[in-house]
Amino acid sequence: MELTGEAAEKAKKIKVFAMDVDGVLTDGRLVFLESGEELKSWNVKDRIAFYIIRRLGYPVCWISGRNAPAVRRVAEDMEIEGIYLGIKDKLKVWEQVKKQFGAREDEILYIGDDLVDASLLKRAGFTVCPADGAPEIKELCDITSSFDGGRGVFRETAEMVLKAQGRWGEALEHYGL
Repeated sequence: MELTGEAAEKAKKIKVFAMDVDGVLTDGRLVFLESGEELKSWNVKDRIAFYIIRRLGYPVCWISGRNAPAVRRVAEDMEIEGIYLGIKDKLKVWEQVKKQFGAREDEILYIGDDLVDASLLKRAGFTVCPADGAPEIKELCDITSSFDGGRGVFRETAEMVLKAQGRWGEALEHYGL
């Protein structure tokens, strides 16, 4: 998906990628083993997109209402700079996120899928919702992804922003393309 018009102009300003986890990076299902351990499924294309944007110098922030050890392990493994887990009121950490990354609201992208994300979607400079996001959330977002949560939403978003900023070719060069 190529961005045009106002969405492209907003994407050109993005310096920080922030997002919810469940329903965005995962399909939103919660699977618990008898041991109490929680399982989540992650899309490898999203994972590659994280490496691409981090290689290009963009920081990443995850803001999740759940405090799942599995999410923390993945975040630490991928060296995600901003890890905010167990956050019941996401707006309360918004100022911390801006300060941590030295970014204005219009320089922060936020991807959210449900009502708990509304307060941040109203503030972020460029906003995206998965295809299966709540209808009220889709109305708040600049773009609705072609993909459901956990199926490549972040990859598509990263490509859109990098193309709008004229940096997609730079990303491809790393892969010899």
